[in-house]
Amino acid sequence: MSDASRQETKPAGGRVIGATGGAVGLCTLAAALGTCCVAPWAVSVVGVAGAVALARFAFVTPFLFVGSVALLGLAFYFAYRPLPVCADGSCDRTSQRRFRWIAWLGAFLVAGTLVAALVQYL
Repeated sequence: MSDASRQETKPAGGRVIGATGGAVGLCTLAAALGTCCVAPWAVSVVGVAGAVALARFAFVTPFLFVGSVALLGLAFYFAYRPLPVCADGSCDRTSQRRFRWIAWLGAFLVAGTLVAALVQYL
């Protein structure tokens, strides 16, 4: 079996981890940008100059949330897409299950951050 045919049977684990990590990172950045405008304690953490700098980019927050949800969708696509049929039974289904857990963990982290950000604005 050639190297190209072995690569096709592997699940896209690096893509799942990358997309999930990107989604969590974008959502965390959006929460940090939104926190400076709502929470007074943020000024004591980042200082006045830091709070002003974060407030300057607060308008980007909704776009970051949309980007994190799009990256989560991509992670779920890579985690749940059907694998090619393995004629010799060499496909490892347990690793695909692990990447599905990673995608769901990222989804819960992003959902929690979204809820926390929405509660701050209400």
